[in-house]
Amino acid sequence: MKTIENKTLYVCDFCKKKLFIKSAMEKHEKFCSMNPTNYKACSGCLHLEEIQYEIDLGDDYYNNPITRLVKTFNCKLLNQKMYPTKVERLDLINKYPYQFSDQAPMPKECDKKKFIF
Repeated sequence: MKTIENKTLYVCDFCKKKLFIKSAMEKHEKFCSMNPTNYKACSGCLHLEEIQYEIDLGDDYYNNPITRLVKTFNCKLLNQKMYPTKVERLDLINKYPYQFSDQAPMPKECDKKKFIF
């Protein structure tokens, strides 16, 4: 067991995770799943389904089409593909813009929500 003295410990206000680096804790709190600002209305909604679809990535050297099978969420009620907070946290929107071009972020509020129990 190690004892560290005179070292600042940063604690998340939402999930009580502990880190020694302030910038890391600030980033964690920004995307913490327990943070109320990160709550999405789609969590547990009856109308949300996970789907798979193919995206076209162009052609290879021999002019063969390149496709990739990707997973996303679909709201059956709004007929809209949506991506979760994790996509924003990992900055996947900027890394793979072709994959998220036809999707919207999950909303924070929805009056048509029905829960699965």
